[in-house]
Amino acid sequence: MPDADYKQRDAESYDDVAGAFDDLADRYTLPVAEALARAVAPAKRKLIYDMGCGTGIVARAAAAAGPETKVVGIDLSDGMLKTARERARSAGLDSRVSFVKGDASATGLPAGSADAYVSLYAYSHFPDPDSAAVEAFRMLAPGGVIAVAIGSGPPLLSAAGAARAASHATALLARRRGLERSAAGNLVNHVREHLHTTDEEMIATWASEVRNPVSRLKRMIGAAGFTDLASDWTGRQFVIPTVEEFWTLETTLSTWSRKFMARATPEELGRLKAAYWEDCGKVLRQGGRLVYRIGAGIVTARKP
Repeated sequence: MPDADYKQRDAESYDDVAGAFDDLADRYTLPVAEALARAVAPAKRKLIYDMGCGTGIVARAAAAAGPETKVVGIDLSDGMLKTARERARSAGLDSRVSFVKGDASATGLPAGSADAYVSLYAYSHFPDPDSAAVEAFRMLAPGGVIAVAIGSGPPLLSAAGAARAASHATALLARRRGLERSAAGNLVNHVREHLHTTDEEMIATWASEVRNPVSRLKRMIGAAGFTDLASDWTGRQFVIPTVEEFWTLETTLSTWSRKFMARATPEELGRLKAAYWEDCGKVLRQGGRLVYRIGAGIVTARKP
């Protein structure tokens, strides 16, 4: 699929779920969004670009942390941008936070116009993330900083990595015994079982193939010309109390599943949902749990 078509379809897949996405972001993504905003020291910045801003959770966090800071959020989804503007207005931030429709690889914004650039989870949606990193370099003034977060597990040689490894076997056994289901792979499994799926690119190819997304992200940012590269990790685990909330979370956040579900007939969707609810309901009836693990590697760098 040509990159332009992929980008447009990916953006449109978010239009109808923007409200649910925004609610879920507030409940589960806020700690990561705040960590990303802190990574560029927003109080020291005059203008921050938030690439792939979604409903503006990072833009609002950055503006709240820097009283004189202005933030411009950039996204391709009309639905996300509409919700982002409404949220900024309701938070009283619309004088300092604005949103524009734009492509990460060719924004049309002035060169050297910002002193910070952030992006939360968006790079895994870009079919050509290298060109987005080059565009970020162009947009930033000398001395400007970049912070890009991408979904990942914790580094293996870290306290969080050791804890994740220790809990992995327990979680795997629980899943095999029917005592745990985890987002968003749980919905992916149901979609594969109950809907007709293809090899068509529903997520960016590079993101589905790379084994260490943080290392790949650091290489592309360095290749774009940035220096002083560093990385950090932040993450949380949530236990979701009801099947209804788990269904909303997975159908909103699983881009791959959402795109195939959009093609399904009402009858196919009915069978999928019935099987999903029975499976997850059985887990809860047996004393198990529905889990959402969120984690992000945050790569930071500076434009010389």
